[in-house]
Amino acid sequence: AVYTATILATALACFIMAFYGKTWPIGLAPGMGINAFVAFGVCAGMGYTPQEALGAVLVAGVLFLIISLTPIRAWLINSIPKSLKLGIGAGIGLFLAIYFQTIKPGNSDISYVYLFFCGMISITAMLLPGISGAYILVLLGAYETMLETFKEVTKFNSDYFLKFISFSLGAILSIKLFSKFLTWSYKFHKNKTLYCLIGFMIGSLPSLWPWKKEKISSEFFTDNLYVPEGYFSNSEFNQGLIFFIIGVLIVLILELFSNKNEKKR
Repeated sequence: AVYTATILATALACFIMAFYGKTWPIGLAPGMGINAFVAFGVCAGMGYTPQEALGAVLVAGVLFLIISLTPIRAWLINSIPKSLKLGIGAGIGLFLAIYFQTIKPGNSDISYVYLFFCGMISITAMLLPGISGAYILVLLGAYETMLETFKEVTKFNSDYFLKFISFSLGAILSIKLFSKFLTWSYKFHKNKTLYCLIGFMIGSLPSLWPWKKEKISSEFFTDNLYVPEGYFSNSEFNQGLIFFIIGVLIVLILELFSNKNEKKR
């Protein structure tokens, strides 16, 4: 329940900030991390009661409101260098990608409403670089259910039609909304969106790494990655490196021609 409430509150705040505040909404999501800080840092770690911790949150909220209604907010924003603002976007994408890879699979009650949200979340993940929709379903505890549902639907088993429809409606809605959101974000916040996606791709590299230990030796996922001995002296590596450089050069050349055409217009 707390996990679902956090997701819904973050999504609602992002949409309000995007369409009412006319600003970049992705930056709001990491602010929900204050939940864990209050629970494990302030209460469990420092020994304060939940009432005292929530009282401090209330005072902080009042202070933030005062700052937002006065010129102090503009002074603070303008004092942040542009490079740092873009770096924050990349850091957000990096954090989210790494966080998804550290979550352990869950077992949740499967209902039609839950499958609807599973469809939305998993398809949204597929639209982002480096994140597998199937992996998200495993984390949500709905992978086995959907795998069985797809098999039974192909056999025209009517008992699974509602599950399939619920999941499909969530997926279709997600594609419609999230694609529009990415288009809007790229149009009005091009650099921030690109840096966030770059951070997402970099953070997703461990999940795409081809060599992983069969037996997990550590709870931290990067400790289970390795490089085969003598791989860098292999001819396949040299060939791959050459094609990688060629690909980068092609992208840079296309970007150069694109900028020239925009200037001519």
